[in-house]
Amino acid sequence: MERVEAEKEFMEKCYMPLFQSWLQEVTQQYGAEFNKNETLFVMYIKQFLDAVSKVQDRTGIELGVITCSILWTSLLDGTPAILMEAYAQKPFVDDPIMGEKVSVPWMFYHWSNFVESMERRCGELGLGTYIRLPEVKAKAIQAARDIVFIYWIAMKAHLRQFPETTTWRSLKKGPLLCVTLGEYMERQYALLGEREELDLTLLEPNSSARFARFQNKVYRNQRFEGFVLSDTVFERCTFQNVEFEACTMCDARFIDCTFEHCTFSNLSLMGTEIYATRLTDAIFERVWSETGQSGERKDFLSCGHTSITNCLLERVSFRNTELRQARVDNCQFIKLHVLESDLCASLQKHAVEEE
Repeated sequence: MERVEAEKEFMEKCYMPLFQSWLQEVTQQYGAEFNKNETLFVMYIKQFLDAVSKVQDRTGIELGVITCSILWTSLLDGTPAILMEAYAQKPFVDDPIMGEKVSVPWMFYHWSNFVESMERRCGELGLGTYIRLPEVKAKAIQAARDIVFIYWIAMKAHLRQFPETTTWRSLKKGPLLCVTLGEYMERQYALLGEREELDLTLLEPNSSARFARFQNKVYRNQRFEGFVLSDTVFERCTFQNVEFEACTMCDARFIDCTFEHCTFSNLSLMGTEIYATRLTDAIFERVWSETGQSGERKDFLSCGHTSITNCLLERVSFRNTELRQARVDNCQFIKLHVLESDLCASLQKHAVEEE
């Protein structure tokens, strides 16, 4: 057997089926212990940030980034851990304000069993001459790297309400503070953050307002084009004759807001929450919720479903829009119209076809 043939057989008959089985086991186990894992992770974050706050009390240093880095060497040792580090500015470049290693036994559940299963299957297939143990472990590490996004989504959900805590509010923050999860000195994914106040009306097209919070603002006759509004929070804001064009709105929240004569077009509402909000004479055109702004399945960057709760929708039109998986609860509907759209049952039930 040639090396190329052995690698092909390893992938098809060993790695892929065992990886799929392990991935299912990991997701099921995390789901079964979701609340327990959330309690532990939030506790770790809180304890670490409380310690950082005490350092800030002595030094006055403003906080810019908190990284949670998965340590692959700990996985090889059978004791998964992450390294939490706080930085004033550039992570992994500047010296950290402080750091702490914490055990995370709920991550990469039964990874050692996954490695052993691949080793055993290799032997059964007679591939040991070509696929050595270091290669098997390297493949297993790559498998773990490939599912980091699962933990990112879960941990982002765990920290959804953390900005409301006393711990978070007590921190001395720089212009933009982010908490991230990823690999040490490699790519990091933002879990939550906070930035200094922005004026949306002064931003250029395609600007980012991610993690901004807006309260009691009024926007009239504006066009927001290409804005990154992911993870933003709008509370008690009014939008009149505002166009949202190709904006990134993943996990944005609109709470007790009012939309009058507004248009949402060419954008994703993945993970967007609309709560206690009134939408009047609004148009949703080429809007979707199953993927992120790129429209590709791999662009899955949300910790939740699109949800519309306790809202009033009056004279709202949905055109070429896909909101099939949106969760709509306790809403009032007056004259909804639909054209070539795939809506959830609650919206579809109250909508009539546009002529």
